[in-house]
Amino acid sequence: MPGSRAAVSFFAKSTPLIPITTVIKKGIMIDTKHLPNYSPELCLLISCLRLSLNRNADYESLSGCGKEIDWDHFFQLLERHRCTLQVYPVLKRLGRQCVPDNVLDRLKMHVRRKTTLAMAKAGTLLCLAKQFDCENIPFLPIKGPVLALQAYGGVGARSMKDLDILVAPERISDAQELLFRMGYKRTQPDFELTPRQTAEAFRNQHHFSYHHPDSGEQIELHWRFGSNRHLFPICFEELWKERQVLQFAGLDIPVLPLHHTLLLLCTHGTNHHWFRLFWLNDLARLVCANDGVNWGSLTACAARLGLERMLAEGMLLCSLLFDLPIPDPVRCYAATDRGTLKITRIALELIGRVEEPVYYRPHSKAYVLSKLHSAMIRKDLGYRVSLLLAHLNAPYPDWKRVSIPDRFFIFYYLLRPIFWLERMYLSRGDVCGKKEPAERP
Repeated sequence: MPGSRAAVSFFAKSTPLIPITTVIKKGIMIDTKHLPNYSPELCLLISCLRLSLNRNADYESLSGCGKEIDWDHFFQLLERHRCTLQVYPVLKRLGRQCVPDNVLDRLKMHVRRKTTLAMAKAGTLLCLAKQFDCENIPFLPIKGPVLALQAYGGVGARSMKDLDILVAPERISDAQELLFRMGYKRTQPDFELTPRQTAEAFRNQHHFSYHHPDSGEQIELHWRFGSNRHLFPICFEELWKERQVLQFAGLDIPVLPLHHTLLLLCTHGTNHHWFRLFWLNDLARLVCANDGVNWGSLTACAARLGLERMLAEGMLLCSLLFDLPIPDPVRCYAATDRGTLKITRIALELIGRVEEPVYYRPHSKAYVLSKLHSAMIRKDLGYRVSLLLAHLNAPYPDWKRVSIPDRFFIFYYLLRPIFWLERMYLSRGDVCGKKEPAERP
C-alpha cells in the first residue's frame, strides 16, 4: 500500500542531524526530524520504539502518519530490525484512523506467532538447564529468554531466533554430546571435523549451531564472544565466578552479571555495526529497567577490557535514536575520544541502509564503512591484527567444499582468496547490492 513519499510532514527529512558533539556536551535530546536522511518508514519504526520506551510519551506526534508510509517497505524493515513486538502496541494505540486495518491485522498475527515462538524458546531453555545441571556442565545463557525477563519483564515480549549458550571450551564436547542425545543435529558445521579442523575452529571461530528436527529449535553453543578472541577478552571462568542467579519458572538459572550483560550487548551490537535496531532496543530496555546501574564501575570495567569505545557508541546511539540520557562517565569519555564519534556516525549511516551487510559489495561505500567501523571499535593492536588475519582464515564452508588432509591444511589459506572472490562477485552477484527480499516479520 504505497503512499506519497515526497511530502513528509512529520519527519522533515531535509533537516540535518544535530552534531553529535553538541548532543554530548549539552546533553540535549534530539527529535526524529534531526535524524539522518532516513526513509519515512524507518523514522516511523524508530519513533515507535521511542514511544514504547516512554510510558508518558505523546502519541499525537504520529497522528496522520499512515498516509505517508509504504507499508510493504515498513514490513520489510520490521523483518530486518525484528521489532514487531515493540512496534505493534504503539501502532495499535494510534488506532485504525492512522494505520490501515489490514496492517494492524497482519501485525497482530505476527505478534501472536512471535510470542508463541518466544514461549517455546523459554521452555527449551528450562529443559536445557535441567539437562546441563544433571550432567554437571557449567553454562551461561546469553540473551534469549533471560534477557527478555531482565529487560522486558516477560519472555513473550522479545523476539527470539535461537538460544545462545556459553560453555567453557574444555566442556564443549560434553555439551555437544548432551545435545546429540537430546535429538539435536549439528548444522554449522554439518560435517565431521578432522583434528586439525577442530583445533582451528576453537582458535578462529566461536560457536557451533544445532537444530532439532522435530521441534525446530535452534541452539548455538559458544565458547567465547565472537570469532576474534580480542573482541571481548574475558574467559568463561571469570564470568562463572561473577555469575548471578535468575529465578525462572522455579529453577535457578545462572546468568551474566548486569555489567557484563550491558558490555556484551554493546560489544555484540557494535561488532555488527548496529544494523538491527533490535539490538539497540535490547540495550535501551535493559538500561531503563535498571536505574541503579553504577556507571562509574561499569566504565572502569569497560576500560579494563578495552570496551569503553563500544560502550560509548551504544549509549550515544540510544541517546540519538531513543532519547535516553547519556550517563556522565560515558559522556566524559565520548567527549574526548574522536574514534567514538566516527564509529557512531558510521553506524547511523549503516542503520539507514536498505540492505543488510551480507549484501554489501566489496567495492561499495557501505562495505568500506563497515570495515572501517570494525577496525575502529577497539584501540589495541592485538585486536586489529586478529581482524586482519581473520580474512585469511578458512570458514566452515571452505572445509566442506574441499577436503584437504590435515598435514596439508595450509592450502586452505591459499584457496581462501579464490573462494572469497567467488562468493562476493559470482555466486552472490545476483543479490549483492540489491534490496533484500521481503520476508515475514
